Amino acid sequence: MKRNDKLVIQILKLLEDSDRKSLSADHIRDTIAGEEKTKRDEVTHHLYIMGDVGYINVAERSYVRLTWQGHDQLRSKHLTTKISGLSM
Repeated sequence: MKRNDKLVIQILKLLEDSDRKSLSADHIRDTIAGEEKTKRDEVTHHLYIMGDVGYINVAERSYVRLTWQGHDQLRSKHLTTKISGLSM
């Protein structure tokens, strides 16, 4: 599966914009993908790879929180300039 930078930003923004310290992986999948199985699988894959690089931390019972590195990545010019039409 290819990495989808727009989806990475979407997940990071969802976590940052939340008033909670963490969100369940199910909530993230439901919010972004709804019932679409292929999209849900893509979100799950991206949660794993985002955890691999340290953008998020998956805690007990699949609760996901944004890390310091995730906040920094959200603000990095590298990703935001690569994604046309996305304003930060």
